[in-house]
Amino acid sequence: VIAFLQDMTRRLVQHQHSDGYWDGRWPDQPAGSDVKENLSGDGLADRILATGHALEWWSLAPQECHPPREVLAKSGQW
Repeated sequence: VIAFLQDMTRRLVQHQHSDGYWDGRWPDQPAGSDVKENLSGDGLADRILATGHALEWWSLAPQECHPPREVLAKSGQW
């Protein structure tokens, strides 16, 4: 389980948008790509849902599954 969570953290870190969020399409986008989307409506809801979900499970996960502090700070500031 720990190895799976660490892999998901690695993937999330690679796919974090430069603004700090993730959206519902993050697993399908190339790592490091910043696809611009509409900032309102479903696009915004997807960002809130995906980013909030990642932050929520990191708050419950053991320390060895946490991302670097700057990833958390960037997503929290978004």
